[in-house]
Amino acid sequence: MRHPGRSDGSNRVTLADVAVAAGVSTASVSRALARPDRVSAALAARVKAVASALRYVPNAAARSLSSLHSREVAVLVGDLPHYASPVDAAIGRLLQAGWAVSIARFDREPGPGSALQAALERDVEGVLLLGGAPSGQAASALAERRVPWVALCAQGAEADIAIDLAPAMRALAHHLRSLGHRRATCLIDSRGNGAGWPGAAAALGAGGIEVSFSCLADVSAEPVRRWPTAIVCADDLSALEAVRAGELRGIAIPEAVSVIGCGNQPFSALTSPPLTTVDIPWRAAGEAAAASLLAWHEQRQAQAVTLTAKLVVRRSCGPARSFT
Repeated sequence: MRHPGRSDGSNRVTLADVAVAAGVSTASVSRALARPDRVSAALAARVKAVASALRYVPNAAARSLSSLHSREVAVLVGDLPHYASPVDAAIGRLLQAGWAVSIARFDREPGPGSALQAALERDVEGVLLLGGAPSGQAASALAERRVPWVALCAQGAEADIAIDLAPAMRALAHHLRSLGHRRATCLIDSRGNGAGWPGAAAALGAGGIEVSFSCLADVSAEPVRRWPTAIVCADDLSALEAVRAGELRGIAIPEAVSVIGCGNQPFSALTSPPLTTVDIPWRAAGEAAAASLLAWHEQRQAQAVTLTAKLVVRRSCGPARSFT
């Protein structure tokens, strides 16, 4: 009798037949049979039971192919321009070690997200996440597939790469107070950058600066006399936007308002005025993230890494002035 679903009259049970009977994808069946360490124990047991009941015999050539490692790391980025430096450093380290790398935009959507789902379907062997933490469902999907992941400025990964902004913020508080400032407005970043921002603002407050939070649109809409005398931004691009918003209102930087960025991007020294900013060791962070993934695959202990940011003082900060 011809096997259901086959047009050639063959009775051989296929991978697709097992997938249908088990109620999973063919990719899941392949992983469960060839690499059970990459799926949950329950899924592996269910697939093996179905395959045994159907008397499935893997094709030798297919089995050989499916047992190969993909040697691919998926780099998922929330904001590529913002994280260009650590991405470049991480890719360089991974390519040097002989790994393939794919880059996709990190999805802040319910569930695993389309970019992560696509990476898992390709059977990637590691995920490097920059600019956000995965949802609970995404973290569960990574755990179920036994895929190691490393996050920059997020928690819960195999090894977290953290940036400690507190020392730079304490230095900034001291610098602002020396210029007569007692208050500062921290701008909420609309692009979703500024990981660790609440802790950084707390460090600024502990340094004697009264901190409030706002967005640039709300600050810009205020009467000039109500503008803050110091604006601290989550990244350098936001700082440039704040400088431009001040110019449009006739507010001189830094004569009337001091503006501080974060990131020490190359352009920050070339702006008018040059930006006071927080220097973040992005390249070292990217290299550390890649090294953590490589350590995991070499069955070495991947260590959490904390890198320290530093304050870079330039001319966008000036003495506190009162609007008249």
